[in-house]
Amino acid sequence: MNQKLAYRLFKTAFRSVETIASPLAVHWAARLFFVPPRNPRPVKERTCLQAAKIDKHPMSGHQFVDGRCGEYYTYSWGNGPTVLLVHGWGGRGTQLYPLINPLLQAGYRVLSFDGPAHGDSSGSRTNIYEFEWVLQDLQERYGAFETIVAHSFGGVASAFSLNRGLETRQLVTISSPATMEYLLSTFCRQIGGSDAVAEQLGIRFSDMFNTPLDSFSLKEIIAPLHLPGLVIHDRDDKEVDFFNGEELATQWQEAEFMPTSGLGHRRILADKAVIRRVVDFIDRPHRPGKLVSGRNGVAA
Repeated sequence: MNQKLAYRLFKTAFRSVETIASPLAVHWAARLFFVPPRNPRPVKERTCLQAAKIDKHPMSGHQFVDGRCGEYYTYSWGNGPTVLLVHGWGGRGTQLYPLINPLLQAGYRVLSFDGPAHGDSSGSRTNIYEFEWVLQDLQERYGAFETIVAHSFGGVASAFSLNRGLETRQLVTISSPATMEYLLSTFCRQIGGSDAVAEQLGIRFSDMFNTPLDSFSLKEIIAPLHLPGLVIHDRDDKEVDFFNGEELATQWQEAEFMPTSGLGHRRILADKAVIRRVVDFIDRPHRPGKLVSGRNGVAA
């Protein structure tokens, strides 16, 4: 069946279920929300793995939301202060590959990973707490990070983890959503759900983790950390609207803002001007000798 036709039929089916049995639609949406798409790794991304050190780490003492314990994969290149690349929802550790060589040439070690239920890592469903677990595990294995560069949902997961003890000197977000409310409403529109479903999904999400929804919102998490940052967002991003970048940059007073045009949500990762700005930002001293940890909300 044609993929676009299948997508339209699915949205029609979801609307029908919501009309007939709204609680069932909310339950269905809640199940789908934690299932990332797992796309094959493109050839251009596989090429960069030839020079990578690839490791597989167990998720020891942790259990996936789908009930299975598993492992996750890491990829590293070079030596020097570590720059961690964090992919977005449905992405892979190699998705930010255009940054690897420029960072190596600048004298950094580059580290990336496939998140739970992403890339080659185990699992079929995941959530922000599992990403946070992996990020904390990476810190234990590799030490604190010079900089974290994160795309889309990766920015949310990184800030959430920084608020829970992860350490870095600075954070770069690319195409990241500013609030959890936006994430939920966008997801519901994608599957054919209404604003009412998004609202109920938010309530269920908060109840599930016993945490207010704002505790997962990037613009609310990042401001109290007083962390040097760079926010990059494209005006023509059709997946995460541009106003998210504007809101985030306004709230995050220690961050610089780089708006772009014509690059969308993913092509922005390979843009030469974006790559140059990211590397220049990382290579420029911000707070010498300071590591920012959100565990106490202050620089350490």
